[in-house]
Amino acid sequence: MKSKQYFYYLTLLLTFLSGRNFAFAQDKGAVIGDVQDATGALPGVSIRLEGAAMGTITDPSGKFYFSNVPAGEQVIIFSFIGYEELKKQVTIPAGDRVNLGEIRMDEASMELEGVIVQSNYLPSQMRALSMQKKGLAIGNVLAADAVGKLPDRNAAEAVQRVPGVSITRYRGEGQMAIVRGTPMEWNAMLINGSRLPAGSTYSGGTRSTGLDVFPSELIEFASVTKALTPDMEGDAIGGSINLQTRRMAAEKSLDISLGAGYNEKGQQPGYNFSAVFQDRYLDGKLGLIASASSWSRGVTQDNQNINYNYMVEEAPTYSISNMELRQYRGQRTTIGAYLATDYEINEDHHLYARGTFNRMGEDYKTRQYTFNFDGDYAEMLTRRNDAYTDLFGGEIEGEHQLGKGWKLDWKGSYYETGSLMGTPLDNEYMDYGLPFTYFRQNDVSYGGRSNDGFKYLAMDSPNGVGDRAGSILPHNEVALDPELMNLNMLILMGVEGREADQVFQMNLQNQLTENFKIKFGGKYRVKEHEMTTGQALYLSMAGLGIPGMPVYPLSGFETEALPQRNSYLREMGSPYGDVLLPHMTMGELDQTANWVNSPEGQAAFMDLTNTDNLLLSNTIAREQVTAGYMMGEWHINSKLDFVGGMRYEHTAVQMDGYDMDEEGQLTAVSPKNNYHSLLPMGHLKYAANEQTNLRAAYTRTFARPNFSQLNPSTSTNMGQNGLPMVSGGNMNLRPTYAHNFDLMVEHFFQDIGLMSAGVFFKQLDDVIYTNASQEMVDGTLTTFHRPENSNGGWLAGLELAFSKRLTFLPGWASGFGIDMNYTYTASELEMPLADGTMVYEPLKNQPKHIYNASLYYERNGLMLRMAANYKGAFISEYRLEAGAAHYQWYDKNFMLDFSAAYSVSDRVKIYAELNNLTNSPLVYFHGVSDRPEKVEYYGIRGQLGMRFNLF
Repeated sequence: MKSKQYFYYLTLLLTFLSGRNFAFAQDKGAVIGDVQDATGALPGVSIRLEGAAMGTITDPSGKFYFSNVPAGEQVIIFSFIGYEELKKQVTIPAGDRVNLGEIRMDEASMELEGVIVQSNYLPSQMRALSMQKKGLAIGNVLAADAVGKLPDRNAAEAVQRVPGVSITRYRGEGQMAIVRGTPMEWNAMLINGSRLPAGSTYSGGTRSTGLDVFPSELIEFASVTKALTPDMEGDAIGGSINLQTRRMAAEKSLDISLGAGYNEKGQQPGYNFSAVFQDRYLDGKLGLIASASSWSRGVTQDNQNINYNYMVEEAPTYSISNMELRQYRGQRTTIGAYLATDYEINEDHHLYARGTFNRMGEDYKTRQYTFNFDGDYAEMLTRRNDAYTDLFGGEIEGEHQLGKGWKLDWKGSYYETGSLMGTPLDNEYMDYGLPFTYFRQNDVSYGGRSNDGFKYLAMDSPNGVGDRAGSILPHNEVALDPELMNLNMLILMGVEGREADQVFQMNLQNQLTENFKIKFGGKYRVKEHEMTTGQALYLSMAGLGIPGMPVYPLSGFETEALPQRNSYLREMGSPYGDVLLPHMTMGELDQTANWVNSPEGQAAFMDLTNTDNLLLSNTIAREQVTAGYMMGEWHINSKLDFVGGMRYEHTAVQMDGYDMDEEGQLTAVSPKNNYHSLLPMGHLKYAANEQTNLRAAYTRTFARPNFSQLNPSTSTNMGQNGLPMVSGGNMNLRPTYAHNFDLMVEHFFQDIGLMSAGVFFKQLDDVIYTNASQEMVDGTLTTFHRPENSNGGWLAGLELAFSKRLTFLPGWASGFGIDMNYTYTASELEMPLADGTMVYEPLKNQPKHIYNASLYYERNGLMLRMAANYKGAFISEYRLEAGAAHYQWYDKNFMLDFSAAYSVSDRVKIYAELNNLTNSPLVYFHGVSDRPEKVEYYGIRGQLGMRFNLF
């Protein structure tokens, strides 16, 4: 009720401030039009009245509506970074408007000593900088060619070039985006302003959205907003990333790109294809855009995982429990299709419709060797995976000039993400489930141990005996033998996820006076979330020690050598080739998964499937969000603007799950929760001169709890210390809130470029963490893990950016340019331990240092670019009870990419791309960087192709 009163009084206040006259004065009129250049619409063009401060900008489609212009003869000035300023003398009718139609602007050639420097990619850079310069909020923009000119094949890898953005990687490719070091679920991933659903099986019930499913070819603009305005969704503490697809067709054209690729680690080929067609019909009233893309590439990944003992009574701390050697090898394919149409009913009313389908699929084989030093045995795992993630949906929207300066826009949308890790499509033997087979050889003794009988790194060993990081060997004293390596366990597993968003929203705005614009609107969203796991577990009776049971040695199956066995982990010197036995073939794997349910299989393997635990792990949720906002834009004077207002969001969520009582009986439960979020926001923008802006902002934002954290079910497992561990969700969690303070100065160079510096601070309240508590249950010490709200914390940082074309250099050297940005972040969270002690730690997944640097050369149709990305080390997993010395860290990472393009003619270009030139590994470590937990190598990949503009 209190929140509603605040919103009511805010409405009255803004109505009072907006002035008394909501209609056009009879001595005022309006100007409308459409600004374009030779390549299409120009968004962010500055339009102002000569001799006055009032003005407006073009929208993403290049259109503008300039109201409250004094009647009579006026000069309208159009300006855009890198373009010739344009002046139009117009007669403004009193109480009416004039339509200027299409206004064509031309690029300004930059001359230096008689040499004209021209670039194929300059228009996209100018679009991005102009949108950033004129934008109301603090953020950054990437335009379509700016995405395409970097060697980035998905949206995640494109946005990592933006200051303050880092990404996580999966199979060596960008997947999740992180803004300003905040948790992934604290960032909003949007498509055309609507939040992307997060139903991928890789999201694990979080609100994190993987961007690897979205091909970069479908993006027209990618904007990263770091300080929100009230008309944006408020659940974005770190920031929001909006992928803007092509909205309005330009003149008839057909662009096709064809490429061939290669992965040197796996010696696997690939291909890339994309096509974009657009045209206008019915005398220009109807536009159509159709695009499609497909990118298939081989993926090979060599892994080494080291598991250390800690909090284990039977083993000393830092001794190595086991080592896993794993190879992933397969094919990933990303496809995308997009269809958009726009229709101009008349100059006052426009309709738009867009639809898209995208799939990221992978079919790969996993072959793993586990050397268990504590148990003196070895295992081999063979598995096959067919998985995909789909993102599809569409939207219908309208824009309407209602008269007297009022503009209404509305949109209805439906987007769904669905994913499945399930049966390979060509598997003829079983109906459902990924097959995992585990072979085990007992009585495998290992050398290289310390004097206490345990295996260590030399740095941790009591007597200095051990391996060094980067050369950890099993030192088998008993060779692995196919005759002794027996089938021990078989698992069939499937994971299916789905999340769908239905959204309706509308906005109404008016330039009420020369210095004040009002805007208000609302949004209603219904979200459905499901994450379901299916698993069957079969254990060998012979392996359990039951006498007289048959055994099935690896030698009895058809096998195949590990691909590229002798070059496995060549970055470490390929030391494992002699101990890597052949694995069962994929055909044998499928047949064995089918055989386990035959009479012979049932007689030899015990079915230990626990359907109750599967039900407890599933999450089903329905969430309804109702939001409204009101904001104003005040032009205080010729240099100072203020944008501010209030946003209100009400969230109602219901979770369906199961509760297990003390006797192990399941009861279906459907708890509910709802909460209100009041979010004031204000921005000041001071134009020190035509090229320099100073910005300041205060915003309040929030992050909703993950669905996995709300799951009402509990499950019991055995912890590493051999004692029971009970885990469950918490339906009463509150959202995490942040008070955000931002300061930024940005200077735009006249000859294209940017220099900016900014600082930010976030005061965090009700941060969600996993609480651990202990109590005696039936005489057994039991640990309970449950998400709770902590007292809070803070996050602060610094962002620097510099982008400049070096046109001051003589002759051919004037084609060089540089792009650089650097981000520093620091944070602290307050978290209690099981005994009540408080600890203070940085946020997970928050690197202190991030930088991007690229050197490029563009001249006479040639483009060359070398791009570097660095991400510092950060905590990836807290182990609070064990202490900070046992935290898992993600190690610093440096990647170098190269791209080149050459315009053979106006219609034909050739391009080349090389990724990960340094073959940088992904490394996790245990406490200190000399103690690796996981090392992954992906190799170098590249593409060579051509782009054609057929008409």
